[in-house]
Amino acid sequence: MLLAVCFFALMNVAVKTLPHIPAIEIILFRSVFSFIASYLILKRKAVPVFGNNKKLLVIRGVVGSVGLITFFYTLQHIPLASAVTIQYLGPIFTSILGIFIVKEKVKPKQFLFFAIAFSGVIMIEGFDPRIDSLFLAIGITSALFSGLAYNVIRKLKNTEHPLVIVFTFL
Repeated sequence: MLLAVCFFALMNVAVKTLPHIPAIEIILFRSVFSFIASYLILKRKAVPVFGNNKKLLVIRGVVGSVGLITFFYTLQHIPLASAVTIQYLGPIFTSILGIFIVKEKVKPKQFLFFAIAFSGVIMIEGFDPRIDSLFLAIGITSALFSGLAYNVIRKLKNTEHPLVIVFTFL
């Protein structure tokens, strides 16, 4: 897990240092390795590449891609720390959306914590003049779509092989 965190941090820094390359192109190059590796493993294990629940897999792919594209776009246009902090709204959106999508039980006091966390992100925008409202909105959109993707994954986890979920994200 620690290694994964280090790699994600390195990826964020790499994206930040490449503002001249469109986010969508960076994602394409990022996805090539995952695509090839997951395809080969799925074939070797004789797991159907396109899974069982194609509708949810497509939804997962679309919302995950929108989340990743908007996150990389935000990384390229606002300070790294602010972009990552805004992205940390993802778990809040995951919990809130989980109430409706996967029927998650949320305690009433958790809504207070959600409001505090969201207020913190709004404060970041207010204190850092380098963050335009448009990029704040794009960052929040990224976190929202990440939350959607995580909830779709939760619905898929009982019917799909984990590598099929990875494969359809590409």
